[in-house]
Amino acid sequence: MSHLKTRNFGTRLRSAAALPLSVAALITGSNSSALAGDHGFKVLYSFTDQDGGAYPVDGVVRDSEGNLYGMTFYDVGVSTPGDVFKLAPDGTETVLHHFTNGNDGGYPEYDLVLDKAGNLYGTTLAGGAGGTGVVFKLAPDGTETVIHSFSDESPRSGVMRNKKGNFYGTAAGGCCGLVYKLAKDGTETVLYAFTGGADGDGPGFFGSLVADKAGNLYGTTVGGGVYGEGVVFKVAPGGTETVLHSFMGGRDGSIPDGGVIADEAGNLYGTTYMGGGTGCGGGCGTVFKLAPDGTETVLYSFCSLANCFDGGFPETGLVEDKAGNLYGTTTEYGAGPCDEECGVVFKLTPDGVETVLHSFTDGADGGLPNGLTADGKGDLYGTAQSGGAFGAGTVFRLKK
Repeated sequence: MSHLKTRNFGTRLRSAAALPLSVAALITGSNSSALAGDHGFKVLYSFTDQDGGAYPVDGVVRDSEGNLYGMTFYDVGVSTPGDVFKLAPDGTETVLHHFTNGNDGGYPEYDLVLDKAGNLYGTTLAGGAGGTGVVFKLAPDGTETVIHSFSDESPRSGVMRNKKGNFYGTAAGGCCGLVYKLAKDGTETVLYAFTGGADGDGPGFFGSLVADKAGNLYGTTVGGGVYGEGVVFKVAPGGTETVLHSFMGGRDGSIPDGGVIADEAGNLYGTTYMGGGTGCGGGCGTVFKLAPDGTETVLYSFCSLANCFDGGFPETGLVEDKAGNLYGTTTEYGAGPCDEECGVVFKLTPDGVETVLHSFTDGADGGLPNGLTADGKGDLYGTAQSGGAFGAGTVFRLKK
């Protein structure tokens, strides 16, 4: 479980000084949070800590037949550094690939991508020819192809794949991280290398890049910027970076770890791990909106309810429905019996009203939820890193 602790608490040691709020940042989310029922919450699978994986990383992707795909960080049963799994609608789990930490990679992390042919794409933190991770493709029959082996960098996100078959992602490397492009043949091009100054420092851990129709890439860093509290950035196809927003700490947020999503109007939405208030030693995190002109609006600040029943410390990104409602998770707090390793699934309306859809207990339902994915029928799917029937994490479903 040391991985889980490092993952969730490593960045929290950074200070988030309460700096004055930017004039452009308007606080619209008040303490108007609502506790609600469990919205049909159901555990679809509990990992056993044996052959089948343990401690799922990030969320799941879903195909048209209702199968879910995800990754675990470790498999005690066969002593391997992680798996890719498939979960059928009837709850049957199949391991598609056991990583060996050899040339195939080891210790997978971040989101998977699924194409129309059923191929999966993802990254690992270790292994490969260079020893610092790979970008891989996994065919429906479980055959793995290593698209690229890193040698001087290590992935900091999953990959985004465009219509031409090129891949884009972020990595830890150089001074302070970078944005890269992989051609279909695996050739890497560094599009932008961060300097650790006003341009940003350290791409966010839990959010893949997003692109607009012109091919511009959008993402976050957890440090750097004018105030040292992270940025939202844009990288043009030619590699020119533009900082869209520098977080100030305090009320407007700090440490945007989960990346951003975009709506049709070009607004960006994301979470910050800290900031937003005075509690939690610098705030318990926010949900923010960034307009195309760079104006930031804090839609919600966590730990606004007594005892923090609304959740705290969001680490991953968001999903949005057609009505503009946002859905996400926090790694701590909620109405469960614990603070650490609990967390919530939440819904946030466009006007900043939060509803807790489920509070985790770190018991049979799981704890430390990862990111979410949505289907077209009003259901949300996700994983929890801990808890479950065997203490090794869960896959869950609930209604929006």
